[in-house]
Amino acid sequence: MGGDATIPVRGPLLITPRGTPEVLFGLAPVEADGDVARGSMRTAPWMTDARGRPCAGMVGVLVDDVVGQATLTARPDAHWPVTTELSVDVVSELPADGTVLTAESRLLAAGARTGSARGEVRDASGAVVAVATVAVQYVPGVPELTEAADGGDGTAASGRRLPDVLGATVGSRPGRDARLTAPPGPALANTAGHGHGGVLAALADVVAAAAVADDARPLRTAGLRVAYLRPAVLDGPMCLDARVVHRGRTSALTRVDVVGGDGRQCAAATVTAAAIG
Repeated sequence: MGGDATIPVRGPLLITPRGTPEVLFGLAPVEADGDVARGSMRTAPWMTDARGRPCAGMVGVLVDDVVGQATLTARPDAHWPVTTELSVDVVSELPADGTVLTAESRLLAAGARTGSARGEVRDASGAVVAVATVAVQYVPGVPELTEAADGGDGTAASGRRLPDVLGATVGSRPGRDARLTAPPGPALANTAGHGHGGVLAALADVVAAAAVADDARPLRTAGLRVAYLRPAVLDGPMCLDARVVHRGRTSALTRVDVVGGDGRQCAAATVTAAAIG
């Protein structure tokens, strides 16, 4: 999604504060310099799927915030960017051992109604582990920006997995499909009180991994793409249904439909997986 021909006057620089998802996932405050944004997060053993493998979706909040911040720097006055698409390509195994991941993003294009940015996530050695792009629409209004109360973070969740920390349950369905149900709560919410795009991406990865799980032929997430169709309402449980489109020896493709607490579909994701090793 590119920018429009006429670029309006930009609003004053604002930085999305650390809310509950950011605190939970160990994000440091995001910094912005011109059209470039930077941030970091500390990984933890709980950022794994039901089988204990690092979950690619763990970087969802990091990239949604940091790459999204690059589009926030270009927002028209009195407007706010709403993520419409998030894409993450995982290029190497992600750590979940306390390693700090850093992200840097740069604005690609921005106009009166749309914007896009691209970023890279690197490990402690400086190697790129993931590449992400975010597309947004600018909508009128600026949410009230408040920091989350100091409630610690998920690094203390010893012996638990990402679904457990988010209060989600994952169950199998006929045909190798899977369903994830997550109760509403601050861990899912963005600054506007709707589902946080990065958390939804993490949940989509978890349920997709459950749908294609095969101990004899293990796969890891290689790509995650989420289209956000409308705000995710959190007045009831969120349901994510995964349907396996293809599961072969070396690759898999899964579609995930996300339904908000109001019973309406709010997002659709596709998750690709590749053989390990």
